[in-house]
Amino acid sequence: MAAPRTLSQFRATQNDEGATLSLEAEDGSVVEFDATFEQLELMADELDDILSANDDATEVKDEAEA
Repeated sequence: MAAPRTLSQFRATQNDEGATLSLEAEDGSVVEFDATFEQLELMADELDDILSANDDATEVKDEAEA
């Protein structure tokens, strides 16, 4: 499996089936994916879980410093 690259830009353009996602790496390479509404929902849920976990960790850290 290839090593992860750093994300530089992200774009999403709605289409009839869901959206076209465009991911650009720091080296300028771009990969595009067509995603269905169901796939977009799954991605949104996963990202929400990651962001929520990060918020929880930040709150615990802030409380410990107070």
